[in-house]
Amino acid sequence: MPTSQPPPGPTTLPGGQTTTWVRLPVPGGEPVWMLVPDIGGDVLAGQLRAGTYRPPDAHRLLLALAGPGSVVLDVGAHLGTLSLAAAAAGARVLAVEASPLNAACLARSAELTGLSAASPGEPGVRVVHAAAGPEAGSVPFLPDGAWGRVVAAGQPGALEVPVVTGADLAPRLGGPADVVKVDVEGYEIEVLRGLGPVLGHRPPLVFESNGYALDLLGTDAQALQRAVEDLGYAVHRIDADGLVPIGSHVLQTRSWIDCVALAPGPPPPELAPWPVRGPLTADDVGGDAVTEARDPHPGVRRWVAVTLRMAPPDLLRRADVAAALDALAADDDPDVAAAAGWWRDARRTGSAGSAEADGVVRPPGRPRRRRGALRRWRSR
Repeated sequence: MPTSQPPPGPTTLPGGQTTTWVRLPVPGGEPVWMLVPDIGGDVLAGQLRAGTYRPPDAHRLLLALAGPGSVVLDVGAHLGTLSLAAAAAGARVLAVEASPLNAACLARSAELTGLSAASPGEPGVRVVHAAAGPEAGSVPFLPDGAWGRVVAAGQPGALEVPVVTGADLAPRLGGPADVVKVDVEGYEIEVLRGLGPVLGHRPPLVFESNGYALDLLGTDAQALQRAVEDLGYAVHRIDADGLVPIGSHVLQTRSWIDCVALAPGPPPPELAPWPVRGPLTADDVGGDAVTEARDPHPGVRRWVAVTLRMAPPDLLRRADVAAALDALAADDDPDVAAAAGWWRDARRTGSAGSAEADGVVRPPGRPRRRRGALRRWRSR
């Protein structure tokens, strides 16, 4: 089993980027040394340098599934906060990262700490610099610290990066995946379209459902949940004290959540610390919507205004949700007010709280988005 060795000192990456050694907290284990680039704008790197980074609940769950000898696929690995921790526990990790800087930093961290692997059969990390997607080729990718993402062609600052598919990744894993993580800032649906050869036996799949980032790519959280369900999974939200059943039938009114998708049947025994709790109630869904509608960042308020247009009528008839929508329709930010224009019109025509027979209203279009909004929102 590899161990994280003390680092040799400051390291400069190819291209001249300087880096700093930091200690990565590992749930249930010893901290691991890793490199972070000496640049601003990466919130997670800043937290690691300041010693304030705390692993999210999703990482605790992932590491419970990533024991010695297990096979882990980490799509959207960033600087390796999960990959390095899993490798230190003896897992065999294939880390896929589209940002050239982040991929180089992760590879050097693994190399200099003894956490790299030369072959699929060895514990440790192997790094693939690419985006994952449905077909081979390339995509425009905008590096943005921890929030780098696939963007439309021609966007300023975007780089063309290669695309790998599940068919490319499956033989590099060295065996069936025991757990898969996907966190790619709104590109999850496209990634899942290409991961069939990896997910065919339905290993636990941990993914971020970031409604705001999905909206930037013209889709939504319900579409992501359906894509996961179509693979034969049941979806749960990861909370600190357990798992909450959700899915495409439950409107996501938190701007972002971490989820685990499990095959039908009892959860893996490693997840005993995360018991499955009751489903979300109308109070839960409505309360989350009201909270997000009061968020100081206009991008989040705009997102919830768009999302609530898909709400079933009983949710829209709640007094607290209706009041939140009234405030969004009168918001000082013009993008937010425009996004809630459907509610303003519904109030005027007396149709607020009505819906089609299926109980869901889907927006015919999406209001204009602001460039750079994702970075500002995720930096809150």
